[in-house]
Amino acid sequence: MKSMKIFIGILFLAMGGFFIVYNFAKSCDDILNIGKLQAVLKQHEAISDQYLSNAFRVNSSETIRDKGDGILPIKNSSQKEAAVPVASVEEPVQEPLNEHLQLSPDEIANNEHDEKMREREQTWNQLVASRNTTVKRKQLPRLIGIGVEKCGTHAFLHFLKPHPLIKVIRKIEAHFFDERSTAPISEYLSMMPEVSPNTAVMEKTPAYFSFPPYAIPKLIKANVPQAKIVLILCEPAKRVYSDFVHEWAWYNISHHWSGIHQFHTIHDYLKKYLPKVTSAFVPYNETRASGDTLRVLQHHVNDYMSTLLTTGFYALHLKRWLKYYNDNDMMVVDGSELFNDPGAVMERVQDFIDIPKVLLREDYVRDSKTGFFCYKEWNNNGRLNCLPSNKQRTRSKTSTSDPFPEETLQHLKDFYKTHNEALFKLLGRRLWES
Repeated sequence: MKSMKIFIGILFLAMGGFFIVYNFAKSCDDILNIGKLQAVLKQHEAISDQYLSNAFRVNSSETIRDKGDGILPIKNSSQKEAAVPVASVEEPVQEPLNEHLQLSPDEIANNEHDEKMREREQTWNQLVASRNTTVKRKQLPRLIGIGVEKCGTHAFLHFLKPHPLIKVIRKIEAHFFDERSTAPISEYLSMMPEVSPNTAVMEKTPAYFSFPPYAIPKLIKANVPQAKIVLILCEPAKRVYSDFVHEWAWYNISHHWSGIHQFHTIHDYLKKYLPKVTSAFVPYNETRASGDTLRVLQHHVNDYMSTLLTTGFYALHLKRWLKYYNDNDMMVVDGSELFNDPGAVMERVQDFIDIPKVLLREDYVRDSKTGFFCYKEWNNNGRLNCLPSNKQRTRSKTSTSDPFPEETLQHLKDFYKTHNEALFKLLGRRLWES
């Protein structure tokens, strides 16, 4: 009996130990399952984040693939095997669209334009401030317009001078190197305005390009070495008529004798001078070009009225300038582009003389009445700043000058044809049809 009680006690103890061990193992298994569940939940959460962000690579060393029935690890991306698609699903999840954040092309363009205008205004104000707070002194020009007469030199100056770092001399045309070429450079400096060091002084004297003395380019290069040159060339046949009208207007204002008063019409002038100039300089001859340049300048001295025609021999005049200037310090502008798209020219010239580009192409708008462009003052309620009427004598819609007969114009184009071709060869580009 006693043995039976001992046996039963041992049995109960064994069963109690079994249940203790069972419960302990079960607890461990539950913990393990919870851990697995948490891991699975984290993986699903990562996949959800990937779908929403449209990014499928989890990190630099491990990727995952959803096969619909489980989450399986993919081999480390550093292994040398063919690349495995980062993620693929039977039904790709579309990235949610936030329609109110989607901008139209016009809205994007408007935003970019507004930002451009803000940047321009900030730069402009900084330039004005720097100009007004620094010590000012007289400076020789950094930009000299050398011509050509009646090709838009005044329009060029008019469109550029609103820039806060451009200062035009009061007289506009200095005529120093053509009329006082033997005077000391200090006399030239005395004609300049007092400006801050970062301001570019400009003067333009169209006579420099085609008038004597022959050494004008050499004199400018030697005395104003830092100056850059701007040359505006226009179709020479039309330029003749514009120059003729200008000479008559100048004679009526000043009664300055130039010989123009003896010709009442352009036909009267051409009847006398076209045969004379043709026999001397047409066609263009490369072998005698240097001598012809000197003879053209001598004609200017002895017979000023011949310059209405000889100024248009651009190749002859340009050759003496190319001895001292190249593309780095001389900008050649097509006069027709200045007339039809002055804003594009102004943007390029700001780069040319290395000043901040605060005059923009859109600042120049065409006047519907005259057909000429005006500068729209962006910081003055869009006020239009247009050329004076005396600079619109032959090309304006409101011009009172007689139209240039087409037959006469074509005759002059034929007259200039060989000289034009020589010019285009020098420039490496065509500016108009000759």
